[in-house]
Amino acid sequence: MTVFRTSLLTVALLAACASPRGRPVQAGQDAPTELRPGQEMEIALQGNASTGYQWELVADGAPQLSVLPSPATKESPEAKTGRVGTSSTYYWHFRAERPGETTVRLVYRRAWEGDQPPADEASYAVIVRADE
Repeated sequence: MTVFRTSLLTVALLAACASPRGRPVQAGQDAPTELRPGQEMEIALQGNASTGYQWELVADGAPQLSVLPSPATKESPEAKTGRVGTSSTYYWHFRAERPGETTVRLVYRRAWEGDQPPADEASYAVIVRADE
């Protein structure tokens, strides 16, 4: 039974990877995210706009990746209560365009503090593999 479940999971994962219109791959910072041309990737980062800080995309991964339109933020359930200082999740979506290695980089800062170092940074290594 375990072998059967493992086989089904493997088939489902392979089907998702083969389908460019499947759910986006969640990017992680621990290891490079591997994509095939046509696959989509999502980055989600926590922030708090009420502090003046916002995530800013400073390296978009071009030409291996293209940036897709995506909702800028999604408020936490607490934010819907009207409480100030609650977090939001910021989203970015990308499509793999051509083989190669690239990096997507974001910084967390206040727009009016351009000469100050960012409060936080996030970098994502991405490898786009050629279709086989």
